[in-house]
Amino acid sequence: MAVARNSNWKVTVAYFFKCGMTREERANSINQYISKLHDVAEKIASLTCDGPACHFGMMSEFGASLDPSNFKPIFPHQVDNSPSSVFLDVCHMIQLMRNL
Repeated sequence: MAVARNSNWKVTVAYFFKCGMTREERANSINQYISKLHDVAEKIASLTCDGPACHFGMMSEFGASLDPSNFKPIFPHQVDNSPSSVFLDVCHMIQLMRNL
């Protein structure tokens, strides 16, 4: 979902119905949407996801890491190399902890 920072809109850009996508497939899909948003002059400030291991793998495909020993929460935008951040969705993380 793309959400505006300084305006009042949000739009779903994709649904992934395929279970078991590899981290490379996820990263390639996200890169396509980042490129398409860039084509219409939308700047990507961050990428937010919940905490399954596949999302951590996808982050590493972007060049980011939330591992405390190698903390690098910023990755370069694939088109113009501007910095974008990665975040974990706190609400989903709390829900995952509750379900343990």
